[in-house]
Amino acid sequence: LESNNLSDMKVQVAGADMAVVTYKSDDEASYKGRDISGQYRWIDVLVKRDGRWQFVVSQGTAIADNDAEE
Repeated sequence: LESNNLSDMKVQVAGADMAVVTYKSDDEASYKGRDISGQYRWIDVLVKRDGRWQFVVSQGTAIADNDAEE
């Protein structure tokens, strides 16, 4: 990951021990020599265990070029 800019972040808290975070990232990156730069939409689910927030799942999906926001 060479650069990463986050935007459009929203946090929804469900009770005292769960949160869902959605956001957009604009990344410059490569994986195993392949360029994977682009815009992605993410959703993260976190739970509070023993007083600490922990990720349960994180999922990102590439935004198609014709759907990308300027």
